Amino acid sequence: QDELARQRAAVAAERARLREEQEQLRRDRIEQHRRRLYPDYYAREDAQKAAADIAASKLAEYPPVGKALTQNQYAHLEPTASDDQERTLTKRQKLEQALSDCLNRLRRIDIDRQLRQLRQQMAELPQEQQQPLLQQMTELIAQKKALATP
Repeated sequence: QDELARQRAAVAAERARLREEQEQLRRDRIEQHRRRLYPDYYAREDAQKAAADIAASKLAEYPPVGKALTQNQYAHLEPTASDDQERTLTKRQKLEQALSDCLNRLRRIDIDRQLRQLRQQMAELPQEQQQPLLQQMTELIAQKKALATP
């Protein structure tokens, strides 16, 4: 029975080791996936870690290395006020365009409604009296075409 207990303990330890290996592999795959998705972020993080390691060593005392450590090589990745203004402007333009599109759509719907009413009126009138309604329809159709063209 002692031998059986030792074997069970060895199997349990092996299973625990395999689970830990699988978990580590899963974490590594997740990390690799993140690095593929966000290469700039990880490049900056890796550079910061490397700079900290170098700063802790004697290499930082060497002038070219010290100079490289003090320069921010990733400043172009950090958002600036002009980027925020540009994003705000772009958002505003998109919202204004969406509003304009909605208003044009409502105008076209109203024109279609008016055209249906005119057609119904024309169906009830003799042909001699339809001329003014035809002119109105022509104007409405021209307005609708103008709304459809950006």
